[in-house]
Amino acid sequence: MSPPKNFMRFATIVLTLLAIFLGNIASAANSAHETISSYGVIAAKKMIVGVDYWAGMDKSHFLNRDLPFLKEAGIRILRLEFGEWSLDNLATLIPEIKSQGFEVLGLLMRKDLVEDINAWESWVFDVVSMFKDKVKVWEIWNEPNWNTGFGAPGDPVKYTEFLKRAYIKAKQADPECVVLGGSILGTDNAGLNFLRLMYENGAKDYMDALAYHPYCTTVSPLYPYETSTGKAFWKLEWVKNIMAEYGDGNKKIWITEIGWATNGTNSVTEDQQALYINQALNLAKSWGWVEAFIIYNWMDGGGLYFGLTRTRYNPPYTYENFCKPAFFTVKNFTIP
Repeated sequence: MSPPKNFMRFATIVLTLLAIFLGNIASAANSAHETISSYGVIAAKKMIVGVDYWAGMDKSHFLNRDLPFLKEAGIRILRLEFGEWSLDNLATLIPEIKSQGFEVLGLLMRKDLVEDINAWESWVFDVVSMFKDKVKVWEIWNEPNWNTGFGAPGDPVKYTEFLKRAYIKAKQADPECVVLGGSILGTDNAGLNFLRLMYENGAKDYMDALAYHPYCTTVSPLYPYETSTGKAFWKLEWVKNIMAEYGDGNKKIWITEIGWATNGTNSVTEDQQALYINQALNLAKSWGWVEAFIIYNWMDGGGLYFGLTRTRYNPPYTYENFCKPAFFTVKNFTIP
């Protein structure tokens, strides 16, 4: 980008930070929490915050370890994957999650069915039917523009057909459910082009909102330039512009994954993680069109260190041994 554009980007971010500061003062005076309607659409005075949660988690760890910390952090929605994990385990876990006042975002994905679209749509209908009393928001696939079943760098035409079939079957099973399309990884040219090709192939009428994963590796979400890969958190504005170009500008964006790793390749410190999550939360809130902000993820695990909490399976569970600084960042944002 040319220097004048960089200057304008910097100036925009400075003004955004001022708006965030003033907005936080106003929100502190208003203690009203967001609510979720009976059919899953957010009726929010402020953006809803959630976390990606391991669908293989047993009920005892949810109740005895995670529950008090999730509530203290002000988490309102848990994103759970359907497909890789036993539906029997989810049928046990989800009622406990719901009984404690959380909502569930169901991620529908079956890589083993990517060559059988008829089996895929039948499975979607069965799952939504099975959980329609507990799960009202469904995300169709995870990062289809990456190597998650549709090849690398993904096939937007094929994915859009899977989205259409899933949307139709989900609405047949539960007309009041909300279907999220896209689940696109990255705001680089590849991610943006994938979105355009989705719209070119008729995606507009087959999603109620757009899911997006605006990772920006190790840099701040306020970094005013593109990274070396072309990704930047602020380029969600470009995503919104593309939606408007295709007559879809009134729909909201759900950030269904965003995070920074605190160990391994492309990692940051725990303090940086906390700072960047705080910056991203406030910038997304200031836009006004981000309906949900779901952090990847709740707890470190599987060789990944994106969690708000550290891997720990045995008590005692304390702030010192379980919670990272980012946990308190989220708590300070969500609790007035």
